[in-house]
Parts: sequence; structure tokens; C-alpha cells
Amino acid sequence: MEQEFLKKKKEIDSIRTIKINACTEYMMKALSNQGFKMNDTKLTPQALVIASEKASFDLPLLMAAAHLESCFGATRRAKKTNSVFS
Repeated sequence: MEQEFLKKKKEIDSIRTIKINACTEYMMKALSNQGFKMNDTKLTPQALVIASEKASFDLPLLMAAAHLESCFGATRRAKKTNSVFS
């Protein structure tokens, strides 16, 4: 029973790592296209992935909204309001 649990946990961690890597790559490209860098935002790829998992929310949709609304929180307004989705 414990081996099954550990195997399942390893699979979930592997999938999460793949999602985080893909999210990181996308964010880096999107931010650089707008003249920003990863350190211009407080939002991390890990936070996006974990939030989407906890809320059972579609990760690509969450990323699209964060990108369109505030370039992942890097815009001046997002920093001022401390809100990625405003």
C-alpha cells in the first residue's frame, strides 16, 4: 500500500515539475517580449501551478489571464495594486 502511494506521489511530482518548467519557459518568453524579466514579477511559475491544482482550475487559462491582464504582474499598475488579475 505504501509503495503504491509513493509511486503515485512520484508521478504527481513529475507531472508538476513538467508543468512548472513549461510555465517558466512561457513566462520568460512572454515577459521578455514585453521588455520585462522574471525578477520584475513576484508571481512564480510554482505558485501558478499550485494555485491551479488547488482550485482545480485550468492552468493554460490561468496563465492566459495573468499574461493578458498584467504580463504576470510585471506592469506598473499590477505592482501598484499588488494584483495580477485587476
